[in-house]
Amino acid sequence: MKKIMFSGPLAGYFNDFIAMKRAIGYKYETEAFQLKSLNSACLPNSDSLTQDNIESWVCRRSNEKARTYLRRITLSNEFAKYLLLRHVDAYIIPPSQYSTRQIVSYIPYIFSSDELESFFHAVDNHPSHRAHPISSIMYSILFRLLYCCGLRISEAINLTYRDVNATEKTLWISNSKFGKDRIVPMSDSMNGMLREYVSIVQSHYPKNVYLFPSRFSNRSIVSRSAYDYFRRMLLEAGISHKGRGKGPRIHDFRHTFAVHSLHKMIVAESDIYAALPVLATYLGHDNISITERYLRLTADIFPAILQQVNLYCSNVIPEAIFHETN
Repeated sequence: MKKIMFSGPLAGYFNDFIAMKRAIGYKYETEAFQLKSLNSACLPNSDSLTQDNIESWVCRRSNEKARTYLRRITLSNEFAKYLLLRHVDAYIIPPSQYSTRQIVSYIPYIFSSDELESFFHAVDNHPSHRAHPISSIMYSILFRLLYCCGLRISEAINLTYRDVNATEKTLWISNSKFGKDRIVPMSDSMNGMLREYVSIVQSHYPKNVYLFPSRFSNRSIVSRSAYDYFRRMLLEAGISHKGRGKGPRIHDFRHTFAVHSLHKMIVAESDIYAALPVLATYLGHDNISITERYLRLTADIFPAILQQVNLYCSNVIPEAIFHETN
């Protein structure tokens, strides 16, 4: 990895900030190059992050994706907060100044325990389609994998028999988002349910290698079919849908898994910064900062643990801006 050289009065702070981030689990390679660009914007002699320099550096480029723009703001604000902790003047861009009309973001819907119980009760008791005799148990297993293992819907519907290791109680997720492969452990109960399900689906669809087979081909079901079934189950479970673009979404099972996992860690007084990289790897996140955002969301949903979360969040945790595919 090419060493990045910083210049000017803030050079040492840039180096120390990157070293701190890497020490707690960040790769911080792309971000280091971005900070080099920020360093150049502050030269020649600035010993602080001024408002003019920051606003010029984060200004949204032509045809720039909203996510890229937001990440630059987040990076700038994180470094600014770090400098303030070091008693260096720095400007933090307030949320009111973001170009919110051009930013697509949302607040994840986190299912409560009662809602999960109602949802899975509805799925388990919904009759199978006469042309697809295993549809009820198929969706029962699919939605449980999304919540119990934090999978993306694309990862789940692409699973085949060879991806399931019942002996090791693991799933093999291949070529997922960011081109990553990973091994996902399962609980004993999830593994037991999946083992029984595999024998059922193989007896009905012996020529189809997918865990969630389509009744129309030797491929898997498509995400649209899963979403339509999901919406029907929400209705049967009495869980209100907030409307298009507001959720709950299927992807919110994954968000719920992350928040509930962090809640258990915090209640158990685990070392969160030791656990976060593990959770990031489990979820297949490309950057631990994506996983880290769930800390603030966890505190918002479980206010009783806010004080504990603040011990970990401090002032350098990025704001909780989420994207659908994280």
